[in-house]
Amino acid sequence: MTLFSSDATPTKMIDWRGRLSSPLAISLTAGLLMWASFPPLNWWPLAYLATAVWAGLVRVEHLSGRRPYLAIWVGALVFWLLLLQGIRLPHLALYAGWFALSAYLAVYVPLAIGLARVAVRRLRWPMIVAAPVVWTAGELIRGRFLGGCTSGMVGHTQIEFLELIQIADFAGAYGVSFLVVLVGACLAQVLPMNGQRYNPWPIAVAVAALAGACVYGGVALQQIAASLDPSRPSVEIALVQGDTDVIFTSDIERNVRAYRECRALAADARAENPNVRLIIWPESMFVADRRELILEGELRTPPGIEISAAEFRQKFEQFSEDFRQKRELTAYVVNGGSQDPTTYQLVGSETEIWGAATPRLYNTAMLIDGHGEVQGRYFKMHRVMFGEYIPIVDWFPILYHWTPMPQGLTSGREPQQFVIDGVRFSPSICFESTVPQLIHRHFSTLQASDSAPDVLVNLTNDGWFHGSTILDLHFANNVFRAIEFRRPFLVAANTGVTAWIDSAGRVRNKAPRRTLGFVMAKVSTSDRTSGYQRWGDLFAMLCAIGMLAPLCLVIKDRVTRREASEASDKPNALDS
Repeated sequence: MTLFSSDATPTKMIDWRGRLSSPLAISLTAGLLMWASFPPLNWWPLAYLATAVWAGLVRVEHLSGRRPYLAIWVGALVFWLLLLQGIRLPHLALYAGWFALSAYLAVYVPLAIGLARVAVRRLRWPMIVAAPVVWTAGELIRGRFLGGCTSGMVGHTQIEFLELIQIADFAGAYGVSFLVVLVGACLAQVLPMNGQRYNPWPIAVAVAALAGACVYGGVALQQIAASLDPSRPSVEIALVQGDTDVIFTSDIERNVRAYRECRALAADARAENPNVRLIIWPESMFVADRRELILEGELRTPPGIEISAAEFRQKFEQFSEDFRQKRELTAYVVNGGSQDPTTYQLVGSETEIWGAATPRLYNTAMLIDGHGEVQGRYFKMHRVMFGEYIPIVDWFPILYHWTPMPQGLTSGREPQQFVIDGVRFSPSICFESTVPQLIHRHFSTLQASDSAPDVLVNLTNDGWFHGSTILDLHFANNVFRAIEFRRPFLVAANTGVTAWIDSAGRVRNKAPRRTLGFVMAKVSTSDRTSGYQRWGDLFAMLCAIGMLAPLCLVIKDRVTRREASEASDKPNALDS
């Protein structure tokens, strides 16, 4: 049997309390169960049943139908379209991106099932090993290929199961996905199929795996509680949340209104909490009608501008001055006009650097002090495809004039951290927190200079998704980043989900979505370590190495078949 080929002999797929008709019906069933395990329903135990249904396609002797893997893909496509429907909301042009991304992600389901079938039938792997290994490897690949997409991982369904997900501190979110698929494969293995009798032993494996994870998690939670030290340096923080839904069309009045609302919330947080030392704004909320301009080298007048070089320089300097005054006004208002301002603000802004042939535009997290002076900047390193740049069009910037995006963003080059009262804060922006290998690189780079972060921060503008479940998918990633690095994770999000998550993944404070408000948090220095800090995605990489065995066998079969076909097409020497 080879991958992506239909079996010649039609037989019954599953003979248990009736007959499930086709791979399409099975895949659709699994997809709907998996969708229900995510918000808004959030029936997370259904994730085990969904993976059991998918694993049944691995165990069954023959896949019926002429194109069974295409049918499986269609079922997976329905799941992804339902889960990611929020992507389409900001602009009609994003309907194509919504379908394209869903179609791409759906490929991993038939791929995992096909490779797992090869591992079970050709390599004689136990199904309860083949299914989780191949599935986890697939999640790792999609988390790194084409910019990476880790949202909607199977493990993310379990964030309510606090004891279970503590294993992420050494295996990452991938480890939780592995466990869920392992349990699902055990459930599928129990069912009588292919003439076999009821087999109870996989239940013992599933129970042991869940119990072991829960025991580990319980011990870890006790250790975290015991290690809390109130004498450590600490900082009180306010996390601001806006409520502005975002659209692609430029709207200066909307942007100015969003900025003023966040400024008012920051001032309220400072007035109600005099000891607050840091106020964190969401991504891009500080821009309003002016972004920061920085000149590095000679200022060049862009082509097509019908003013003199002197007039262009004057406008450039005026814009720069306007932004400086906005910083100072914001600091003055937030600190209540104090002559001795003590509150810092970490704001989401944009920075445009001039001096090269083409200005470079960055998505920026900017730390300003109580006088409005810039104390540091972090430039976003991981850009969002179709949101911050467009492939191919990015190579020819002039083509941005024909897209909803006026300009692509430039990637930053290194992580940064800001120190306030001895506590080190490492920022990320937007969907960077959904890329575990990037946050691991941030952490490791800073740790190598003997300044490992004490707190992880994410500034995001999830107003693009108009309150849809994309917000929940993003939030699940943030919970796992807190556990993986054993650091508090602070999120300031436009439209939500703004939250303070502690190092155990427990949500300490949280704002309702699509509401104006702020969330208070108090964090301190930390020296806790974790296996994930040291090893990163090693566990998932080992699964990917394991997946190479069935993959190489499939490739070998394809090459052999092609060579045989080519040989049969050559003229026989006796015929010439």
